Amino acid sequence: MSTGLIIPNVPGGIYIIKAECKEFEDATGRGMYKIGLHYGGVDGTYERAFAHKTSCPHKIKPVRIFAVDENTAMPSLRSETNHTRIGGVYEMEQMLHALMIECGAKNIGDGNEWFSIPLKFFADREECPSLQNVLAAAPRFEDVTAFKYLGQHTSMQKTTASAGWAAVKAVLPKTKTGKLTTAAKRGDIKVYFSEKKKGVKMTCSLVPLC
Repeated sequence: MSTGLIIPNVPGGIYIIKAECKEFEDATGRGMYKIGLHYGGVDGTYERAFAHKTSCPHKIKPVRIFAVDENTAMPSLRSETNHTRIGGVYEMEQMLHALMIECGAKNIGDGNEWFSIPLKFFADREECPSLQNVLAAAPRFEDVTAFKYLGQHTSMQKTTASAGWAAVKAVLPKTKTGKLTTAAKRGDIKVYFSEKKKGVKMTCSLVPLC
C-alpha cells in the first residue's frame, strides 16, 4: 500500500465520491465511497475527484466537495477525550478516515480511502453527527485566504505560487489590520505577485501603501 504526499497544515479541498453499483447496493444496503484530498482550490479538487473515472469500473458520483483552511480545529474522535487537532487538508482527511471507521464504515480495497457505508449515511445526521458538524463548519473555497490570492486552480504542493503564499503569510502580522486587501487603506500592505522567478521561487513584492 502506497502513501500519498503529506503536506501538514495547508489549505485544500476534500472530495467525497460514490462509485455507483446497483447490484452491490441492493444486496448490502451500502454504497462504495471514497474520501480524498487535493492540495489546492475548488477547480483542482473537482479535477482530482473525477480523475478516478478512468480507474473505477463504476459511474462516479460526487457526494460532497468542501474546503479546508490551514489551522482548522477538528472534532475529537470517540476514542479521544477532549482532544482537538489543528491542521489543514491532510489532517482533515486523516481524521475523516478514522471517523468513518468509528461510525461503522468498513474499508474496501487495498488503501485507506475507499469505504463501504450505509446508503443513508450522508443524509441522516444521526449516522455520524461529527461528520455533519464538519460539513456544516466548512468554509467556502472563495473565503479561504490563500485561494483568494493564488486562485482556485493553484496547488500547494511546493509550487512557486505556494512559495509566494508563504512569503505573504510572513508579513500578515506586520499589517495594521492583520489581513491583506487589494483595496488597502493607508498604512496597510498591498501584495504584488510577479511571474518572474529567481531560481525556482516566485517573487513576492510587499509594498506599504502610504
